[in-house]
Amino acid sequence: MRRYLGKVLASIAALAALVVLLFPLYAVIIASFETNSQLIASAHYNFFPPSWTLSNYRTVLTQQGGHVLSSLFIALGTAVLTLAISVPAAHALARYRFRVTGILVGGLLIAQILPSIVIANSLFILYHKLHLLNTYPGLILADASYAVPFSILVLRAFMLGLPSDVLAAARVDGASEWSAFVRVVLPMSRSAIITVALFAFLNGWGDFIFALTLLNGNTFEPITLSIYNYVGEFATNWGQAMALAVFAVLPAAMLLIAAQRYIAAGLTVGSVKGLPVPKETIMRINRRILAIGGAALLTATAAACSSSSSSSGSGASGGSSSGGKVTITEFDYFQGGGNDALVWYNNHFMAEHPNITVKRTNVPYADLITKILQDASAGDMPNIMLIDNPNVPEVAATGQLVPLNNMPGFTDAGYTKGAVDECTYQGKQYCFPLGTNAVGIFYNKHMFDAAHLSPPTTWAQLQSDAKTLTTSAHEGIAFDATNDEQSTWQLEPFFWSNGASLTNVSSPQFQAALQLWVNMVKDGSASKSVLNWGQDPDLTQQFVNNKAAIIEDGPWIFPTLNKAGLKYNVDYGIVPIPTQSAGQTVIAPLGGETMDIGAGGSSAQQQAAWEWIQGMQQTATMEKVDGLNFYLPTKTAVVQQYLQGGPEYQVFAQETENARPRTTEYGSNYPKVSQAIWTAIQAAITGTASVSSALQTAQGTISSIPKVSG
Repeated sequence: MRRYLGKVLASIAALAALVVLLFPLYAVIIASFETNSQLIASAHYNFFPPSWTLSNYRTVLTQQGGHVLSSLFIALGTAVLTLAISVPAAHALARYRFRVTGILVGGLLIAQILPSIVIANSLFILYHKLHLLNTYPGLILADASYAVPFSILVLRAFMLGLPSDVLAAARVDGASEWSAFVRVVLPMSRSAIITVALFAFLNGWGDFIFALTLLNGNTFEPITLSIYNYVGEFATNWGQAMALAVFAVLPAAMLLIAAQRYIAAGLTVGSVKGLPVPKETIMRINRRILAIGGAALLTATAAACSSSSSSSGSGASGGSSSGGKVTITEFDYFQGGGNDALVWYNNHFMAEHPNITVKRTNVPYADLITKILQDASAGDMPNIMLIDNPNVPEVAATGQLVPLNNMPGFTDAGYTKGAVDECTYQGKQYCFPLGTNAVGIFYNKHMFDAAHLSPPTTWAQLQSDAKTLTTSAHEGIAFDATNDEQSTWQLEPFFWSNGASLTNVSSPQFQAALQLWVNMVKDGSASKSVLNWGQDPDLTQQFVNNKAAIIEDGPWIFPTLNKAGLKYNVDYGIVPIPTQSAGQTVIAPLGGETMDIGAGGSSAQQQAAWEWIQGMQQTATMEKVDGLNFYLPTKTAVVQQYLQGGPEYQVFAQETENARPRTTEYGSNYPKVSQAIWTAIQAAITGTASVSSALQTAQGTISSIPKVSG
């Protein structure tokens, strides 16, 4: 009885462990059949979607089908190259006794220990010199460099267990060393070879670090990197990202299931010296591997034929200038309306400049600044880049941006002071803003009217309104307190308007601003989920679905509000960020992207890039592009015209008059300061530290960060 009970308990424990291990995969599959609003707006986790949709899969197949094929080609190439190197190398290390065998095996073990990011960074500069960036051979070689050491070690261990009598008999029968290797060693090692081939394939299929470092999306893109396309600055399409993740998991899962018995044989047979491999097993392996490999090879061939890979560099070297024709490269991360704006403008610009071709590369938001800094280190910048304004000093500090002050026809007349300041680094102007934005308070007019409340203008009123509007059906307020720059950005108007600064975050003025957020979470007006809710779609969906009466957000959410049928001044209103005391001036951080010119490329390319930026500064173009982006123009005169057609922008236009760049005090070191602040925000709201203690810790970090004049 005791033994039976032990078996039952062991089975239950194993089943529980299996559920825990497989639940993330289940969650990914279920989320792939849900819309963003279902994923974000639900107050509890849906183990089954309330309604199923295949729209995510349709979108993914349309947009990312070619990238699946690219991954297949990379994975097959990695497997072939790995086998070509590791099989003969393992045979040599197993068959012959060299004095340096121990050293070689030790070196292979060390190679296994090295993190892939270390190898990737080492390869970047080398690849740039060899023109291997953004190429299939370059990425396959990098993936194989990580798979080869493991494969050699596994194969050597297996081959050490092969019967030496069989090899000796082959030599007696007159077989050469090569003949014995091909006719005896390879057939007897097939299960081990299949094992390492599969692991090499999966290594190439699932690689992210090498692809992230060595590609820029300009030529081809594996599926692992494609998932990043659904991660935007203000919006993340989780449903489509999960659908693509399913496509990334399925081939690997199918291969592992099909070959699991052969993997076990390949890893363990060599441990028993002389254990033969049954002929029936070999035949089954042959048939199954040929079927899988044949299908994969056909698909990968289609990928290779349809791919337009090239060996051009990632930046200006990808452009050209010949015969009066100039090609310039442009990098950005825009999706949605921003993407529409750039497609329209690039076509418009090329129609007006038939001698100039704009080669646009759309890089995922989370990846763009890394790519730009990598290109800067290699001296191979794109001709034009659209980067978030806090990153301008960081990129300008590399010396790889062109100062615009000396460009022909340069003028900053008509631009707001903040727009000029955010582009200035060490006395030189390196960019022009594409547009600008800020954050304000969006409030549900129906909820406010029902509760007989007026929109908040002070902190006390904001906290009181949020508490009054909190019910079992919805929170009073929602804001972004995530562990990234967006939470610092949302807190900045509160502490800046209260007289605090980034240099002294432990000041009473700064502590009061953070304490306001903490108090609203403590009294239940705001959910603790603000620690995970981003600006969009999270906060937007809370507001659209009546889950939050108030949110702090910006004009980029107007498309979602319009799509939901919400009308300004009917269903919702917008007011400036409240201040601690009535009458204080709201000082908000400036948001928006900037247009910068890379220092690489020919003088003709730099001139063409400058003409591209000048075209963006024309009044009609500025209104069109900013309208599609749901941004505000950065010229005062254009703003006044703009507001006539969009009164919902009035609050943001008012705030930008006194707004300041986030990099004013620390320049290129601002990201480090921001990280210290958002870490303190998270600590204070989770309760792991008091507001005072969290900000004192942040101040200790910030005090060691040097100021860089901007």
